[in-house]
Amino acid sequence: MSIAEMRMGAIAAGWGVRRRTLLEQFGVVYADDVLCTSWATLRADARAARRSLSPQDAWIAATALGLDAPLATNNRSDFSHIQKLRLLRISAT
Repeated sequence: MSIAEMRMGAIAAGWGVRRRTLLEQFGVVYADDVLCTSWATLRADARAARRSLSPQDAWIAATALGLDAPLATNNRSDFSHIQKLRLLRISAT
């Protein structure tokens, strides 16, 4: 899901082949057992806390956590309840 959303965003933004190739070189992470368990834990924790966390956003958050990387988003409220997740705001400029 994260890979599909990443590619869709680049295509929708009109990125050229060179820029999309760079994105693929640095941005593709495939699911493994640890990532799947992280996804499941995030979804279960959100459900227990009666918080909304879509399956897609859970994949994105689990991937960022697994890479110990900040997550860049314009939708901070979608992720703000996830402990240990570092959020960056994307500037519109």
